[in-house]
Amino acid sequence: MKTHDEMVRSWIEDPDFLRANESLEQEFRLFDELLCVRKEAGLIQAEVAERQVKLNRGLPFDVGVPNAITQRTFAETDVGENLVHCDDAQDMFTRLGA
Repeated sequence: MKTHDEMVRSWIEDPDFLRANESLEQEFRLFDELLCVRKEAGLIQAEVAERQVKLNRGLPFDVGVPNAITQRTFAETDVGENLVHCDDAQDMFTRLGA
């Protein structure tokens, strides 16, 4: 099994991983900005979540029960069935058709 550092090194050498990572750059910047605002406000994430619930009079997004396919998938994977094992990030992206 690879260490975390070994995995990160292999990922940053993988052109598919780099493309996928670069495509998320705007979301990473937004996330960083949100963390800075939260820190400046002196809040922890639980406090931000609590304020969102109060502001929206509930969760700020719809919560749906998993559909039948998702429920079946959870049941299967919980007992070790239909798992997909990948050798590395490249193998995963290839299997996903990326």
